[in-house]
Amino acid sequence: KKHMTGLFRKKPQRTHLCVIPSGVPFPSQFAYQGGDAELRVVYVGRLVQEQKRIFDVIDGLTKVLEALPEATVCLIGHGSSRADELAVDNRINELGMTGKIQRIGIVEPHRLHDLLSQFHVMVPLSDNEGTPGAVMDGMACGLMLVCLDIPGGVRELVKYEVTGILVVNRKESFVNAIVRLSRD
Repeated sequence: KKHMTGLFRKKPQRTHLCVIPSGVPFPSQFAYQGGDAELRVVYVGRLVQEQKRIFDVIDGLTKVLEALPEATVCLIGHGSSRADELAVDNRINELGMTGKIQRIGIVEPHRLHDLLSQFHVMVPLSDNEGTPGAVMDGMACGLMLVCLDIPGGVRELVKYEVTGILVVNRKESFVNAIVRLSRD
């Protein structure tokens, strides 16, 4: 909100600013972060390359699975078209990750928190965001977040090493953060 407010205040127009708080429902259950179960990682969002960089996310998740073969990875969401979804499936197949990266389509809103509570880490890695609902859903469920450090709502929601980890890329920085979380 600070980032957006600053942008509007730079304009000489008479603009009345009104902040509308965002939020998500309070979940009925939370992710269990203890124990020695394998790390479970989830991506929630549109399965599109533009803005969401889904192929780059899949490439990064592939590197995570190479470093942590016992980890579980799931993509929740849909593409703008069936072609987007097929392209995601093809990318997963090309990388030899069929069966290792699970893809779930659209999840009804009332089921999302129950599903998220089965994971440890959420990885929203978009190029740009306002105030991402998926990040708030993940936080509400007690997931650790590993997000790309981008201006806007992500920086306001994710405080480094308090509510998540901000990474500089979807490659080495991202993989290192996930491996670190698997040990902590």
